[in-house]
Amino acid sequence: MTRLYVFTGLLDRYSAMPAVVTALRGYRERTLCPPGLEPHLVPATDDNTLASIAFKGGKLLREERTREAVERALATRHGCSRARRARELTPEVGDLNELMGQA
Repeated sequence: MTRLYVFTGLLDRYSAMPAVVTALRGYRERTLCPPGLEPHLVPATDDNTLASIAFKGGKLLREERTREAVERALATRHGCSRARRARELTPEVGDLNELMGQA
């Protein structure tokens, strides 16, 4: 469960990075909604998108709905791993896929 909280913290951290938002927006233009996140995302991607997913994941953990939290985290990781352009836009972002994979 600790890893889920770490993952939630990463989402919060990256939600405010313009390069990440731009990369996710670009990914969602090609893939309307990452698989597994359909019921959790609004059509527009903005700086609240990852923060919203993080908040909802934390809520699932507080409600002891760990399986659902894990499923959402895995779907989010998959979607973020496709947003490779973030690192091109701002190298300080690092490798989202690697960081989220470690979490």
